[in-house]
Amino acid sequence: MSFAGGLAANPGLMATAAVAGYATPHAGGGHALYIEDGPPGASPKTPSSPPPQGGGGEDLYLVCQKCRRGFRVLPHVKLSKGADDSFRWIEDTFSEGMSPEQLQATASVLYQYAADHVGTNTPLCKECHDDVARGIHDQLKLMGADEAQYECHYRALMEGEGEELGALRGAVGDLEKEEAELEGILAALEAEMRGLEGEAAEAAEARKATHARVDRFWRNTSALRVAEHFLSEELSAVHRQLEITEHSKASAGAANLLNETFNVWHDGHFGTINNLRLGRLPSRPVEQNEMNAAWGYAAQLLDRLLAVWDVVTTRYRVTPKGSFSTVTTVVQPGMKKKEVYELYTGATGLWANTRHDHAIKGFACCVDELCRCVASHCPAQSIPFQQDEDRIHGLSVKQTANGQTEENWTRALKYMLLNLKWAVAMTAVQDADE
Repeated sequence: MSFAGGLAANPGLMATAAVAGYATPHAGGGHALYIEDGPPGASPKTPSSPPPQGGGGEDLYLVCQKCRRGFRVLPHVKLSKGADDSFRWIEDTFSEGMSPEQLQATASVLYQYAADHVGTNTPLCKECHDDVARGIHDQLKLMGADEAQYECHYRALMEGEGEELGALRGAVGDLEKEEAELEGILAALEAEMRGLEGEAAEAAEARKATHARVDRFWRNTSALRVAEHFLSEELSAVHRQLEITEHSKASAGAANLLNETFNVWHDGHFGTINNLRLGRLPSRPVEQNEMNAAWGYAAQLLDRLLAVWDVVTTRYRVTPKGSFSTVTTVVQPGMKKKEVYELYTGATGLWANTRHDHAIKGFACCVDELCRCVASHCPAQSIPFQQDEDRIHGLSVKQTANGQTEENWTRALKYMLLNLKWAVAMTAVQDADE
């Protein structure tokens, strides 16, 4: 199907092409440049006379973009661009051998060129074209008159004000020099301002650091004041505790703690320590557990007294272990090993009594060394009952000694406990003197 047949078969497409300014081919063939006008918005008319034969082309029907009237282009003329960039009508056929697509492309190029140079939408009918041309000519005349007037003024200015212009140019040169000097001064001031800004920034940082140090100082000061307050309270508490301790110490010295802790006394023929009896009488038997506990208290008292008077025994060592205290021999030259004797007994027989006697003898020897040390420090006081190792006031502390009786053995143990009590009393006197 040809381009004309496609447009004729689609009336909507034909109307769109006409409004857009594209060529609408006529069935009679050929192109018309002379105009057959119609009312605005009317469809292009069919030419009254058939186009010349032999052209082989088709008519173009267009719509004026200004008055919206239809017109057709005659087939025997075409547009040609002149030397002054204007179009003129020339008689010649140009549709020979051109397809509708080529014709449409050529017309589009021409219309776009006209729109770019004239500033008016194309195509235009003859009347509208003449109106546009007259308007352009009028504008050209006005622009020519303005140009002549501007030229006249320019010549007058150049001829009449040459000296003033020279003076102005000299003033402009002076101003430019002054401007250069001021720009130099401004650059120096800007450099100085940048230096001052740097110094201000450093001062600001220093101020921040100073504020931080001041804040830290006051925080540390507050913390130290709080710590000082707590330390002051703690020191006051320590002073109060010291006073209480000193008072307790004075009271304890006056009360003689050793005498209060280890109450050495007598019960008839028996010597007692903390109300526990040492010894045995036929008429008043004493259980072995009671005597073992009494020996335990006596060992503790002796150990404390030796420590207070700083006495180091030379032959025996007493080890307090409650009811199971022991006495250990100190290794002497010629002895193979030390011996440990039980200061307690629960068995009967010669062998058991012998080991128990050895423990009692070692205990008595330690008491003897203690009393001699105390007597050397307190020459005005004498030992109540003289003692020579295991013999006290002429009585042996050994239960299995020759001719020993329970009464004498009980009395010897009583004398030994009383010597310990005398050592306790001398310790209290020594503390009071100090």
